[in-house]
Amino acid sequence: MATALDAPDAEHSPVHSLTRAAKEIGLIVRMLKPLLEMTIPDTRWRHFGCGDGFQSMNLETHYTDIKGLALAGSAPADVNTVWDRTRNTYLLGWYCYDLVSVAVSQALMALELAGKIRLGLSANAHDGLYRIIESLVSRGVLKECYRPPVTLAKTAAEIRNHWQHGTADFADPNLAQTAMRFCKDLIDAMYP
Repeated sequence: MATALDAPDAEHSPVHSLTRAAKEIGLIVRMLKPLLEMTIPDTRWRHFGCGDGFQSMNLETHYTDIKGLALAGSAPADVNTVWDRTRNTYLLGWYCYDLVSVAVSQALMALELAGKIRLGLSANAHDGLYRIIESLVSRGVLKECYRPPVTLAKTAAEIRNHWQHGTADFADPNLAQTAMRFCKDLIDAMYP
């Protein structure tokens, strides 16, 4: 089955390089995991290390990493619920690596919900993440930390759009944790 990665213009795209490389060496598994293997770690984790040197990743380290991404501020219960769904999805990625990318998407959903609530918008409001972050910056709730032409709103929206508008890419643990920490830090800043 052809995917977006097989399209000619995707061939040279740096956005897809990690996924393309994984595809070439057979790391992408496209099947439902057999029931009797549900509690066996996904073999793709053995390709990532942790710590100061290169140590194999293990479930304890994986759990510690995600435990450290708890929200620190006073975010509303709904935001905390969505955020804990993010962390649990990332944790379950130990058994199904594809869930790591789902966790990044979920983190962005938590960020968007946090912004909507902070601005007094309905959770069903259709203001995009760009406008939400831009409003929070203009009101002094969030601090602009980039220099034009790059802005916090543009950065958040581009990350969100990459993961929310359909992609065959998957996130490596470092990318996933960086994106989740980005979302966590903004949520904590909204709700100190």
